[in-house]
Amino acid sequence: MQCMREETDIGALGIGDAAELLGVTVRTLRHWETIGLLAPEWRTAGGHRLYVEEDLERAQRILVYREVGLPLAEIRALVDGDADARTHLARQRRLLVERASHLRRMIGAVDDMMEAIDMDRKMSAREAAEKFGGGWNEEYAEEAEQRWGDTGAWAQSRERNASRTAGDWDSMFSGHKAIVAAIGDAVRSGADPDSEAGRGISARHRASIAQHYDCTHGRQVLLARMYVGDDRFRATYENEGDGGAPGAVAWLVAAVEADARANGVDPDTAGWD
Repeated sequence: MQCMREETDIGALGIGDAAELLGVTVRTLRHWETIGLLAPEWRTAGGHRLYVEEDLERAQRILVYREVGLPLAEIRALVDGDADARTHLARQRRLLVERASHLRRMIGAVDDMMEAIDMDRKMSAREAAEKFGGGWNEEYAEEAEQRWGDTGAWAQSRERNASRTAGDWDSMFSGHKAIVAAIGDAVRSGADPDSEAGRGISARHRASIAQHYDCTHGRQVLLARMYVGDDRFRATYENEGDGGAPGAVAWLVAAVEADARANGVDPDTAGWD
């Protein structure tokens, strides 16, 4: 039996307004009526559907059950009171927990894919230092350019660094940290700088510099000696928190000089070119 009511009555909404309030389409409300899920009894004098408070409350319950993934047939039994709501919801909760776990794994996979894309993106030295914890000293960067900006090594370094990806920088920073730790371990263990192990660390140090510009034994000797008088380099190699050790710079200089001699370069006459 259909009841007559005016749309202007308090709490009575036409199908369009009801759909907007519930966040569904008019077509959805008509489908629910067709299958007996939500059949408003009230009509206007012109025969148009009217949704009153009881209809809207039922619709809200339907939406909740639909949101957790229950099929419409089960939802009808629940809203009609013909089924145990708690049993159905408990089952659906288990399914939602499984879905949430799957979504977390998917989010992790997407994050990994985004990181992989970022690792292939070109990145400046400044961005890389900030991202991977190398720090960035604007004053030192300007000083370096003033000191070596007109050299071939500087131009070579700028060219190589311009094409580096985040993955390249990550590898370089990790490699440098490993060298600092290796020198620290050597100092703490009392290793002889003029030994196979010491010359091996010197070779790793030289290779790390060569990632920026060509580094001969002579250039490496000059650079290592420069570390002695620069507190910034000393802090880098002797910071125990990063695996360094007091005396690491002096040990590195000795290892570099020993490595140079072993390769036919006299440290006392070493030059840049």
